[in-house]
Amino acid sequence: MRSFLTALGIIIGVGAVIATISIGQGAKREVEKRFESMGTNLLFVRPGSRSFRGVHGGGGTYQNITPGDAKAIAEKADAVKYISPSVSTRAQIIYGNKNWNTSIYGVGDKYPEIRNWEVDEGIFFDEYMVRSGQKVCVLGSEVNKNLFEGADPIGQIIRIKKIPFRVIGVLKSRGESGGWF
Repeated sequence: MRSFLTALGIIIGVGAVIATISIGQGAKREVEKRFESMGTNLLFVRPGSRSFRGVHGGGGTYQNITPGDAKAIAEKADAVKYISPSVSTRAQIIYGNKNWNTSIYGVGDKYPEIRNWEVDEGIFFDEYMVRSGQKVCVLGSEVNKNLFEGADPIGQIIRIKKIPFRVIGVLKSRGESGGWF
């Protein structure tokens, strides 16, 4: 009788493990299928809900997603092809005696592949430039047109919030107002 109960316990335990794994894989396939049905291959992951004085809603601050979080997403999510951190703000960009108020984006080196953006002049920054914290930037075509008025911007120094950045590239025009990285 003891042998029978032991065998029964093992069978139930193995069955439970197999069922749990199957349910997890089925849920994963279902989530991937739902993302595919949305007709997009772009997913933005933002930190949890905003809170202000203990009330969740539209105001307040986010808790940041860390580089470790991004690395974990890249390692665990098989369907993820590229991953890039992103922050944005608005600020004045200054070159010489000219300035332009625009959106400023801080992104990773894979961002052009994610957004299907092409560089028209120069280069986009690479992983080494990002990791070493080089003060380089890529201008949007609209910012380039307004600050440089046809002059070559590559190698020039611009200032954003009083911090100097060396221009290494310009994005191709996409028919929209363009931004900076």
